[in-house]
Amino acid sequence: MHALLIFSAIFSWALSVLALVNLRTMLRPSKSQLTEVTASVEVLIPARNESENIQTCVSSALNQLGISNLRVTVLDDASSRLAGETMGVCQIGRAIRCRLFGLY
Repeated sequence: MHALLIFSAIFSWALSVLALVNLRTMLRPSKSQLTEVTASVEVLIPARNESENIQTCVSSALNQLGISNLRVTVLDDASSRLAGETMGVCQIGRAIRCRLFGLY
């Protein structure tokens, strides 16, 4: 009975370590594992009155690794202040690759 408890504890510990290693590998692949995407990728971000969140969202999309031909389009559904916030991010980042499309 005592040996079974020791075996169970060691087995549980080993599974926990394995889960942590797998989680780290899944969350942060090495740069050698990244492959360059050569196809054109368009990210569409629908937004309405999201001026407090849009800068983070657009910046995150523009900073994706391994995509050489990336464009970000923000679909503004008649927001009150979104246009200025979005254009500020596009000018700080890569303005050619970001545009605002209003749905009015």
